Amino acid sequence: MRGDTEVAADGLRAALELWRGPLLADVADVTALEPERARLDALRLTAVEERIEADLRLGRQVALAEEIRALVAEHPYRERLWGQLMLALYQAGRQGDAVQTFRQAQSILAEQLGLDPSPWLSRLHERILLQDPDLEAPAGQYTPQADTPHNLPAPRDTFVGRRRERAELDGMVRTRRLVTVTGPPGCGKTRLAIEVAKDLLGGFPHGVFLVPLAEIEDPDRVAVAIAVALKLATGDRPASEALVEHLGPRRMLLLLDNFEHLLAGAPAVAQLLDTAPQLTVLATSRAPLRLSGEQEYPLAPLPVPDADEAEATADDAVALFADRASAVDPRFALDVGTAPVVAEVVGRLDGLPLAIELAAARLRLFPLDELHLRLEPALPLLTGGPVDAAGRQRTLADAIRWSEDLLAPDERTVLRRLAVFRGGFTVDAAESVVADAAVTDVVAGLSALVAASLLQRPTGDDTGRFAMLETVREYALERLHEAGEHEEVARRHHAFHAALVAQAEPELAGPGQVAWLERLDRDRANLGAALGWVREHDPEQALDMAGRMWRFWQLRGHLHEGRRWLEDVLDSDASPGIARVKALLGLAGVCYWQFDLDSCQTAYREAADLATDLDDWLLELEALTGLAASIACHRGDPEAAAPVEQAVQALVDEHPEPFAVGMGMATSMLVRLFAGDLEATRAYGEPL
Repeated sequence: MRGDTEVAADGLRAALELWRGPLLADVADVTALEPERARLDALRLTAVEERIEADLRLGRQVALAEEIRALVAEHPYRERLWGQLMLALYQAGRQGDAVQTFRQAQSILAEQLGLDPSPWLSRLHERILLQDPDLEAPAGQYTPQADTPHNLPAPRDTFVGRRRERAELDGMVRTRRLVTVTGPPGCGKTRLAIEVAKDLLGGFPHGVFLVPLAEIEDPDRVAVAIAVALKLATGDRPASEALVEHLGPRRMLLLLDNFEHLLAGAPAVAQLLDTAPQLTVLATSRAPLRLSGEQEYPLAPLPVPDADEAEATADDAVALFADRASAVDPRFALDVGTAPVVAEVVGRLDGLPLAIELAAARLRLFPLDELHLRLEPALPLLTGGPVDAAGRQRTLADAIRWSEDLLAPDERTVLRRLAVFRGGFTVDAAESVVADAAVTDVVAGLSALVAASLLQRPTGDDTGRFAMLETVREYALERLHEAGEHEEVARRHHAFHAALVAQAEPELAGPGQVAWLERLDRDRANLGAALGWVREHDPEQALDMAGRMWRFWQLRGHLHEGRRWLEDVLDSDASPGIARVKALLGLAGVCYWQFDLDSCQTAYREAADLATDLDDWLLELEALTGLAASIACHRGDPEAAAPVEQAVQALVDEHPEPFAVGMGMATSMLVRLFAGDLEATRAYGEPL
């Protein structure tokens, strides 16, 4: 029986491949042929349905689901296709999606044709709800949710609309290796791309991985961000080199999110595509990456109903508003009375999902009619608005500004001051940076911003971190500059994170190392922002902060990042202070783990000389012991290390403290070991 089914599926597939586009295209103007065209097209579609039926019996549900979804978007009244999609999803382990598909079919048939689903389709829906054993997939069915590695987030709200776009983008990603979703901020690029990536899990057995780029400022760090998302240890190699080796044999999908500010880093993506033939990249960006072979997919705002449209409930923008409004106010209902008002609201918001969600959140405070009236002056759109920004950017800015205007003065202050954070923050961090005489209750401000959908509340990962959408953060940052507060708030931001680094420094060499590494990891974007600010304003403090961070960079394998920062701050300030000695020691340590022994020893020597000039024997001892170890162990030249060892012992004789004595004995032991003198090695090592 299976053999007969395979023959039928292959035969239908071969026949359908003979279809060469529009039928009778050479005589398209002959209207008398329209009935024949329609008949033959209907036969072709029936053949497609029969082929799908055969593939379902063969257990090919995973690959079929998204093909059928695209067909349903093109032929929304074909109930057999709806049923096949429901069955494919159910047999692929996606019962919830199967039930949701029936509801979509039910809604389309009712709203556009005034019909109920056929008894056959309704019965299939009931059998799915009852988990009828006869609907089970054939043996050997592959379920990607259990097997395919991925890091895609699980959204906590409903994905509304975008059926056509979802099917189109799905098809593009299946047939092209580089697809970029472009469009204005707030139009839903990221959410659509994530949904499509989830749909494609079955097609990429080695994984589907989201790479968030919003907090990456340096285009040269695109490869590093990808490696971090893949949890790929790069060691002392450049991230690009490690990625080429890792991705080469793998069939994988990378979702590069928010690429627009890193376009200069696009060649790194091209390199990966060139060297990994089975890699596919789906990117979101406000502008295309402009690489050869790129397929751009411009994503427009959600379509909005005409002002005089009598029935607007089927429009995606209206449906999105209704969904988010009901989450805020369970009594909200979309009916003949509210639908026209909602249609006007989403029309004034230009159909931008972010703007719609921000507006719907305001139903906590106002009834719909008052919301409609309050929204109007905030959206000048094509008349009366600023002319120095793109139209859609103005619309989004107006939507955010409108939500901001509804906040109390101290809450607006909290909003703009939080914009200095990158990659999220804790309550403690917010209180340290935001609080002063103008804002005495930061927690209340955070609560108000969460309620206003201007801030994302902590998730269930027990870290208690808040996050701000990047577009909202950009808007708030402009307000911070306009208020003349940026320098002071940035100073506080640096002070908080400099104190965090100072607290972490000794812990990174103690029993709390793992917990502190994880904490610094979470604030990595903030640490970079704080370092960047202080480098411009107080180079000596930048030296101090970078010097304290070197062990974090070393332990987490961020050697290239650490070296770049350390060399940068050392070049920015040549003053001969303690901070410079520590930064040099940090640079030497990073270079040591990169096996760049020349640079390592140069930094150690400079640190030792400067510590001598400053009369800081402990820092001098640290530099000399590191220098001796690098020469003896990795140069393999114990003879050259001997004078350094003697200098170490001279310091120990002058300062015979237990720590210094131990360091001296360890240094002598290493030198003797690499000189091949095992008896002397044992003599020095046993007391330790």
